[in-house]
Amino acid sequence: MNAQDVLALYDLLRHEGIKCWIVGGWGIDALLARESRPHKDLDILVLVEALDSFFVLLEGHGYSLKLLWPGENLWLTAERTGASVDRPTAFVLADSGGHDVDVHVMEFDAAGGPIPLWQTDRVFTADALTGEGYINGRAVSCMSVAMQLAAHTGYDLPVSHRQDVQALHQLAKPSVTE
Repeated sequence: MNAQDVLALYDLLRHEGIKCWIVGGWGIDALLARESRPHKDLDILVLVEALDSFFVLLEGHGYSLKLLWPGENLWLTAERTGASVDRPTAFVLADSGGHDVDVHVMEFDAAGGPIPLWQTDRVFTADALTGEGYINGRAVSCMSVAMQLAAHTGYDLPVSHRQDVQALHQLAKPSVTE
């Protein structure tokens, strides 16, 4: 998934009124405002109220369900999402061109705090989705630096991902002026 592919998908979703946040490797790169390494997929968060529209839109662009995340996925009933079928909350869609989109579904509580709708012990802070990053110089919505760092703890990271996290730690450090 290269930067042009990411921006094309991001623009498609936004044009159709589907708000999303870029997370994972591309989310880190967006926060760093540079591409640190090639990425096999695009990780995004989507709101539950847009889930059915999201599926319909991506299916119309050649994407189909590739994977349900075992141990993470929960099912939302059709009544909950306004869809004609039950929908998953942690899954990967893929197209015939080899583009994978790893999707997790969120909602907001009454106070506007983000709540994950997949099985996770991770708690999202109130400012978790306030990040703004840049891909090829274009602003995109993403998770905050602090939430990205929290999301990349508690499991063994490949070397390239550890390097991404180290760069993010540098970004999170307050600058000291003399």
